[in-house]
Order: sequence, then structure tokens, then C-alpha cells
Amino acid sequence: MVLSAQHFLSPVIDFLGFHDARFAPGDWDFERNPFWTTFLFTIVTYPCLFYLIWFLNPSLSKNRLGLSWVLSFFSATILTLSAFYEMPNMRTIFNSMVDYRPASTTASIIMAPTTASGVAALISSLNVSTAAATTTAAALACRDVCLPILKAGSWALVTTLPSFLKLDSGSPAKYYCFSDLDYCPPAQSKMTTRNTASAITIAAETATDADAQLLSFGLTNSPDSRQHPCHTDESQYHQYHQRHQEQQHADQLAWSFTKQSEPMSLRHRLYQGQMKRPHLFLSLENYPNDGRIGPHIIAANFQAFLVVDLVLGLIHYRKYLEPFSTVVHHLFYFYMVKHMRAGDMLSLFCVCGAPVEASSIFLAYRRIYPHRRTPTVEWLYLFCFVSSRLIYVTFLWHELYFNYPDKSVAVLCTITLALHVYWFAIYILAQRKFKSKQKRLAREAAVAAKRKDHVQDVAITNRLSPALAAVAIGGEEEEEDTTQRVSK
Repeated sequence: MVLSAQHFLSPVIDFLGFHDARFAPGDWDFERNPFWTTFLFTIVTYPCLFYLIWFLNPSLSKNRLGLSWVLSFFSATILTLSAFYEMPNMRTIFNSMVDYRPASTTASIIMAPTTASGVAALISSLNVSTAAATTTAAALACRDVCLPILKAGSWALVTTLPSFLKLDSGSPAKYYCFSDLDYCPPAQSKMTTRNTASAITIAAETATDADAQLLSFGLTNSPDSRQHPCHTDESQYHQYHQRHQEQQHADQLAWSFTKQSEPMSLRHRLYQGQMKRPHLFLSLENYPNDGRIGPHIIAANFQAFLVVDLVLGLIHYRKYLEPFSTVVHHLFYFYMVKHMRAGDMLSLFCVCGAPVEASSIFLAYRRIYPHRRTPTVEWLYLFCFVSSRLIYVTFLWHELYFNYPDKSVAVLCTITLALHVYWFAIYILAQRKFKSKQKRLAREAAVAAKRKDHVQDVAITNRLSPALAAVAIGGEEEEEDTTQRVSK
């Protein structure tokens, strides 16, 4: 029976994850088709970058090992830098620095003014533009918003924090956590200070319905901000007016019915309801997949790098394509990206996989420039490897195995951790060989220096040239060796 090309290639295409590929020029769009557009762009760009670096650095023709790490250097740099943006609290800081306001974000908290004068100023400046009034409210509350976000962002830089470590010793409920999984019901809205509560109470009773509705926007998680939970101190509650309580109760019922009727995707089935552990840093409910195109672009860039590196390796540096550390590694990560994309988990892939590439930057640097292999570069590589590839992945494995619903991700994390342990063992053995070689070279250099001094002394004493003195000393050494062999 003769199989047609379609029947023969279909399983291969499905296995590679290309069944939904869109490569037509009309589909080249980073918004409508981010993954495959980035994949094609990287496939074309990386070879050009590879040959450009080779042209600018001709010494790589003799250093093929360094040549094999050129693309790895750029890929690791892109992944490491993008890893910071995949942390929701860090993303908030970056967006505010460049004044970028995405349509859908995981970290956008709007608080109310903290004083009665601030509330009065807000009410007096009301106009028909809700956006302008909201901006004013956010500006007046920058002290209560920016400082907690900056605090959380500072902690986000420490990637080795264990999953059981709290951001602070205080109440867990006061931390700002960022999630698109759910939002606080209006009846559970709380305030930070009694002054704010009393000020808003007075303002709500004396203001018009439009003013009160606008004020409640900064206090409650309304439908416009339902994706941005705001956790405040549990001991501080705000007692609303009776008519506000009735309206909030109706909103809560409508919210419950809406949530029950919505289909739950995989990322929303992670932790149904409000976040269970808002105070934990390495809790995956703090890093939701919010539907951005960023993870698709990052993952596509990485998958295309794996393909280009294997193809160029077969052409230019086949000798350095190690069967396990290179070929198996690239094929395994290619399948991992395909599996995570099929499960709508690319955001999780970026959170778990992007930070671990920090060590590859220093490894590639010392491979490309072996004469610049200083102790500082060596220690930076070792620190990044242990902190990201061993400690960080170990804590993520605990989180994935015990708390993540899809256990296949834990299996992939286990294989990744085993591969990192294997690399670390190879590194230790290589360092031992390197140190023993350095000691041997040092001993040989010391012996050569001692012999040179002896030749100079003999030449001066016997009034001989250094060459004749070296010959005479060589003859004496041969006679001593012969005498020792005869005596034995």
C-alpha cells in the first residue's frame, strides 16, 4: 500500500507541533500570529547574526568551540532579560517607567485618597471624563501604591527565594498580588486606614450618585478592575451606607453567577477563587497566563534558536555537537515548547525556563573569548548556575509537583533538573582537571626557572657560554639518571 505525502507527513507535522503553523505572508503579524511570525523572523535573523559575528571576529575560524556558542550567547541574553518582564510585579515597574499602559495587565492597582482633603479635592475636580478622574485618584494615592509595588519588585530580583518564604513578617493579607484568575468580591473590600474610611463615608453620603460611583471605583474591584485584586489589612474594614451595601450584594451575586457560567481554561483551573497563598513569592498563582503575546514571542524565539543552532552546528562545528548536552538538550527543549504551547502554558514556560539561562551568558562569553576567562567571570557563571539552574528549579519542582494540576509539567521539570545536575557534575570534573593541569604547569615552570638559574651559575663559574653550560648540565643529569638505574 502506497501512502500519500499528506498521510505520511501528517504525523511528523503533528509531532513537531507545526499542524497550526501559518507561514503565508498575509499571516506575518506579531499581534494576530505572534508565535509563527517570531519563529520565521528568528529563523532568518539568527543565521545573519551568526555570520556577521564570524565576519567581525575572524579568530573564531580557529576557535570553533567559541563559534558554537555565538547564538547561545544572544539567545540566553534575550531569555534572561525577558524573564524580568514575565514577573508581574517587575512588569508593573517597567510599564510605569516607560509610561506604557497595556489594555490587559496583571498588576494595576487603583487606591483611594488617604485623607479627607484629598477626597474633597478629587470630588471638586470631577468631570465627565472618568479616565481623568481615575488618574487624579491614582496620583493622590501614589504613596500607597508605588511603595508596595517597588518593594515587591525589589524582592522579585532575588530569584532564589524559596516558595515558603514570606515577603515580610506581617499579615499576608496586606500584600499586593497580581493575578487574572479572580478578583475580590465587592463585599470583601477593605481599606488601609480609618481616616480613609471615614473620609470616604462622608464623601459618599454627601456626593451625588455619579460621584459616589466614581469613588467606589477606587475602593472596590469593579468590573473595570476585576482582574486586579487588592489585598489590604484584614483588621481595617469600611462600613458602607445601607444603599451601598445593597448594591454591593447585588454586584456580588452577579459576579458569582458570571463566574459559574464562564468556561474555565487550564490556566484558570490552577487556583479557583481568590489566591490561596498571596504572601508566597514562588507561588505559581502569582504568575498567571494573562493572554499577552510576550510569552509566545519569547518561546518562538527560543524554539527557532534550537533549530538554527542544530543546522549551523552540522555545517560548521559538528565536532562540538555533543550527543547528550547539545543534541538531546535541543530536541528535548523543542518538545517542551511544543507541549507547553499546546497546553496554553507558555507564560509558565517563560517564568520557569527563562531565568535559568543567565549562566549561559557567562559560559558563552568565556567560550567565545577564552583569553578573557578571569576568576570574576568564572565565579559569576558558577553563582548563576547554582542559583538559577539548581536552587530555582528545585523550588519550582516542589511547586509544580504539589500544586500545579498538570503533572506533565512536573515531569519535564524533573528531567530538566536531572540535566542540570549532570552538567554541574561535568563542570566539577572539568574544574578538577583544569586545576591539576594548572598545578602541573606551575611545577614545570618552577623546574625550568630553577634549571635556568643553575645554567647561569655554571656559566659564570666556569666561564662558559650559556649554551655550553646547558650541554654540560645536561650530560651531568644523564649520568645521574644512568647511575640511579644501575643502582636499582
